[in-house]
Amino acid sequence: MSTHLVFRLQGQTSRRNLKQFSEPKPVIDKYEVLVKIHGIALNYRDIVIANGGYPFPIKENVIPCSDAAGEVVEVGSSVEGLDVCDHVVANFDVSNLYGQQKDWLHGHGGPIDGMLRQYVALPGTAVVKVPRTAKVELH
Repeated sequence: MSTHLVFRLQGQTSRRNLKQFSEPKPVIDKYEVLVKIHGIALNYRDIVIANGGYPFPIKENVIPCSDAAGEVVEVGSSVEGLDVCDHVVANFDVSNLYGQQKDWLHGHGGPIDGMLRQYVALPGTAVVKVPRTAKVELH
C-alpha cells in the first residue's frame, strides 16, 4: 500500500501542534474521486481551529484546512461527469452542496479531516470541475 504525507493537529490549542505523518494513501469507493492536492487556502476559520477558539465540534487529531484545489487521479465506477486529469475544487461541506449552511458537522478541517495532505478521497458530488488556465508567456 502506498503512503502520502498528511499534517495533523495534535490538540487544538496551538498551531505549533501541527505534525507531519506518513499515512496510507486513501482508497476510493465507487462514488468517490481521488484528488491530488495542488493548493490549499488558509482561512480565518483554520487559524481559529488551530488556536483552540472554534466553538463548533472538531475531530481529535484533525487534518486542518477547509479549502483545496487539485487534480483528479482516480474516478470511482459510479461517478459521472469527472475524468482523470480534471482540475477540481472541493466543497467546504460534503453534505451541504448549495443554500444556507445546515449544520457545522461536515466541514473539512473541523469535524472531518481537511485538506492539508497530498491526496484526498471525496464524493464525486462534492467537487466542482474548473477550467485549466492557459499558460501565458510574458516577454
